[in-house]
Amino acid sequence: MELIDIFRTFHPKVTEYTFFSSAHGTFSKIDHILGHRPSLFKFKKIEIISSIFSDHNGIKLEINYNKNNPKKSNTWRLNSMLLNKDWVTREIKEEIKNILETNDNENTTIQYLWDTAKAVLRGKFITSLLQKTRKK
Repeated sequence: MELIDIFRTFHPKVTEYTFFSSAHGTFSKIDHILGHRPSLFKFKKIEIISSIFSDHNGIKLEINYNKNNPKKSNTWRLNSMLLNKDWVTREIKEEIKNILETNDNENTTIQYLWDTAKAVLRGKFITSLLQKTRKK
């Protein structure tokens, strides 16, 4: 999933803690901010903020935001023209049927089914488009 601990990425050798256990007299780093590795350029600065009122310290993350020069996103978007092709709609229907059959139990939420269907279909589209461009 390419998730990273942003603090550890920015400060690989720093020893700082976010929690103090008064019962054990020990310090730990149990609080984290995770980020997606390809989005690392969006983060400007991260630091641990001391707190005298709590046994947990805060983590402050500054985000790069340049309204005039936003970085281009590499987010894949579905070309809706593909949906006009019969073979595409057949494959989508078949894939959704497989997802529903595979995840048919009382513990599966609608949100999980939706997220799974989006991820699987996106993967299938990207894979088929990559194969098509490699053949050219």
